[in-house]
Amino acid sequence: MATVVETAQSERNLVPDLRVALETGCTIGEVCNELRAQWGTWDNRAS
Repeated sequence: MATVVETAQSERNLVPDLRVALETGCTIGEVCNELRAQWGTWDNRAS
């Protein structure tokens, strides 16, 4: 999961690291929580 977080902080392609994380047992929920922590959430009303 650390690789997913590191890649999310960069401009690199996230898909290969997501595949590895999911294939090694991380859940989609765990991945989404980490991505939310890095990028936040989108709110249409905020504009």
